[in-house]
Amino acid sequence: MVKSTVKFGFLLLLILPLSSCKTQLIESEVEQSNYDISQKNKTFSLDELGYLYLITNRNELIRYTPNLVEQYAYSNERLGSITSVDANNPLKLLLFYENYQTIIMLDNLLGDIGRYNLFDLGFNDVEAVGISNDNNVWLYDPIDYKLKKIDNTGKLLVESITMYNEGLEYIRPDFLVEKGNKVFLYDKNHGFYLFDNLGQYLYSIPMKEIDSYQVVSENMILFLKDEIIHNYDLVYKSQQTYKPISEYTKSDIDDVLFTKKYIYLRDGNGVIRKSL
Repeated sequence: MVKSTVKFGFLLLLILPLSSCKTQLIESEVEQSNYDISQKNKTFSLDELGYLYLITNRNELIRYTPNLVEQYAYSNERLGSITSVDANNPLKLLLFYENYQTIIMLDNLLGDIGRYNLFDLGFNDVEAVGISNDNNVWLYDPIDYKLKKIDNTGKLLVESITMYNEGLEYIRPDFLVEKGNKVFLYDKNHGFYLFDNLGQYLYSIPMKEIDSYQVVSENMILFLKDEIIHNYDLVYKSQQTYKPISEYTKSDIDDVLFTKKYIYLRDGNGVIRKSL
């Protein structure tokens, strides 16, 4: 009896570690499967047709279909790190390489269709650029504190008054987007600054150090702060709490984007999509 019990105990000791390893493996696989897109990345964007654009850690731009199937990819090793992508126009994307002060325009197949070398056009230290509704380029010039719109030859089409005159020479926006008839700049230390599409400065919204934000329309901003989703209504100048991020995922999330049907949640390892 003693011999039999010892033998059974020995077999049990062999089985338990194997069972434990298997459980850990299954848990790891489940954790990986939580991502609808599993790809190490730095940031992402959505266009109005539901296509998703992911900037990977390899400085590659990948386009995914509305069903989250990888479709096209673009990379340019000579220009180094991709700073941002503006997908406001699905037929003409804007890629910005801040270190080289270079803008690349891409078509909807991610083919290269144009380039702006800001150094050659007389600009320096630009951090915020975006595509305009008429397919030109907006940028904030920190040297003379002005919002400017230029064409593909660098010709100045629109410019604001100097922000020095508004007492705002200290702002250093690193985000710019045009929605409707408004141009939005964002400085993480001070908030949003709004202009009309003729370059006239309108007003500011003091949203400091928010974790993630999305300018949904000219009248609505969604943002993430302290793991809670909020919306800001520009018409009524009012802010409302939407939902805590924990209602969608237990993971630590870096960015959130919305469409009419889905919420997209991104961290450095991938993207999760949930129905609203």
